[in-house]
Amino acid sequence: MDYAWYEKVHNFWFNTLAFALFYFGNKTGNLQGNKALPQQYLVDRTNYTKAIQFFNDAMDLTKPPDNSNKPFDMPKDQEQKILTGLSGGISLSKKVNDSFLDYLHPELKDHYRNQYVRGYELILEGFKKRHIQSKLFRG
Repeated sequence: MDYAWYEKVHNFWFNTLAFALFYFGNKTGNLQGNKALPQQYLVDRTNYTKAIQFFNDAMDLTKPPDNSNKPFDMPKDQEQKILTGLSGGISLSKKVNDSFLDYLHPELKDHYRNQYVRGYELILEGFKKRHIQSKLFRG
């Protein structure tokens, strides 16, 4: 199966969010350590960063083993790790309070929820559909 489009989508959203985090975090100083961040947002920051890490780790697994960007047959256990990582990131992202995102920047909530996380939800849906189709057509 060709997973190159997953990587393209991931790279686009990752770069968009990385820019937003850099710009908004540096502008406000809100991501530069515990003392700049109010106590009520510490758990949110942890869930936020862990969700991003889950997404990054899952998408790293979509890359061909030889980094050739050529289609490859993904082992079942690797595909399962991707599904688990994406599901974990989505689950953690739902635990991030809107007030934390608003605290970082008023527009971050919309970008994070409706673009970044939604993009990974769509990727997960695509993986699940392919997973089901491959089971049906294997016999």
